[in-house]
Amino acid sequence: MAEGELVLCSPLCVLLAKYSNTAVKLQKNALLDYYDAEVLSEAKRQLLKDVNTVKLQVGFDLPHIPARREVDDMINLLNVLNENLALSKLPSYVSDGPDRMPSTRLYEL
Repeated sequence: MAEGELVLCSPLCVLLAKYSNTAVKLQKNALLDYYDAEVLSEAKRQLLKDVNTVKLQVGFDLPHIPARREVDDMINLLNVLNENLALSKLPSYVSDGPDRMPSTRLYEL
């Protein structure tokens, strides 16, 4: 996957947009309340695929990622990329509309 490529995935769009400036607990709550398990599983599979591509380019180790805690696992993957200064190597995740993304402002209150 090339840098600058666009990938349609609303949960990852939200997660990366809020990654550095929103508390993890707020992100988790928003994602878990808004998206169903299948959408989050697909987002995790997409992120794992993209992270493995970045891993081959940059060369770092990934922690074991079990197949049961989608949001926690996605945040852990982003943390590993951030520690390896590789977040910018991910594709740009986009949504097909604002109605497909939760508002974290509701959770900040």
